[in-house]
Amino acid sequence: MTMARSVVRGTRWATLLLLVLVVVAACSPQDIQAYCDHDYLAAAPGMNITDVQWESSAAQSHDLDDAKAAGVRWLRLDVNWDYVQAGGRNSFNFAAQDAVVYGAVARGMKLLLVLDSPTPGWAQSSAGRFAPPAQASDYGNFAFVAAAHFAGEGQHTFEIWNEPNQAARYGPAANTATYTALLKDAYKKIHAVDATATVLAGGLAPSGTGGGNISPIDFLSGIYANGGQGSFDAVATHPYSFPYLASDVQSWNAFSQMGDLPVSLRSVMTSHGDSVKKIWATEGGSTVGPVPSCSGCSVNEAQQSQIIANAYTTFAKYSWAGPMFLYSLRDSGGSSWDGTTGIERADRSHRPSFQAYANAAVNWAYNEKPLPSCH
Repeated sequence: MTMARSVVRGTRWATLLLLVLVVVAACSPQDIQAYCDHDYLAAAPGMNITDVQWESSAAQSHDLDDAKAAGVRWLRLDVNWDYVQAGGRNSFNFAAQDAVVYGAVARGMKLLLVLDSPTPGWAQSSAGRFAPPAQASDYGNFAFVAAAHFAGEGQHTFEIWNEPNQAARYGPAANTATYTALLKDAYKKIHAVDATATVLAGGLAPSGTGGGNISPIDFLSGIYANGGQGSFDAVATHPYSFPYLASDVQSWNAFSQMGDLPVSLRSVMTSHGDSVKKIWATEGGSTVGPVPSCSGCSVNEAQQSQIIANAYTTFAKYSWAGPMFLYSLRDSGGSSWDGTTGIERADRSHRPSFQAYANAAVNWAYNEKPLPSCH
């Protein structure tokens, strides 16, 4: 009887092991990582720190210490192309970013590295600095060298451009054909040097289609239409909802546009067989007013806390969600809407939202890891 039970148990374990092996075999390394590495789970707490790479060592250390105290697991960092290759086509300088990477890693954080404009002068088209280069291969070569460099520092996650669906970031007008060419070349070259890399299609800004801008849903559809399928491991978007809550499902709400509407980023991905791929929220938050340029959209400090808490709670419920990055740690100042988005004021004093974010980070830390999956 004992032997029979052992045989049955052994058979069950063998069947379970075979099932796991079949599931794992069907997944790419990025899929397995997305479901098995705790830091890649839904609503893992990330943070943007405006221009942290250009700060003094003391200021940089202070910001990174504060980020750690808030519970940040991911730091989103601009790798500015015009800085890295200021010396020409064969010149590469990552010193400013390296200082941040070393400091963040020492505090237990991972890096999301944004391979971003401005385009260096030698690679520019007639459209100028905040526009795609004359040749996509020049950006791809930048991405190749960046991936090789940061892999040596244990960093393997890249975002291809920032807000390429906006004319202000991708002039003279957003263009899915030229962006897809950049994405495809960069993806191929990044994976050639780092097979474990996770490549995100560039963070899409809330926008309608028109006036040189393209809505996130239309832009993602354009990537697929231009042959971009297979050239990204996840989609990055910026689901700002302020002055409203993330959970307020509306057609105009960038948060809802991720997956709560009949036509959404998620529905576009699923219709093209990419249901296993995740959506990362690489910016989000709210403007604390009054701000002249955002008189109808700024909020008070109590509302900012509520928006942050609601966004993390809402995003964590989605099976397809990846990490979520707040914009930003500290106010950068100025009259623009993004000058007062911090959970810290410019003098580094904490807003109530600092604790709201920290609470969200603690709640995330207790989430249970799911088993590997590809559905």
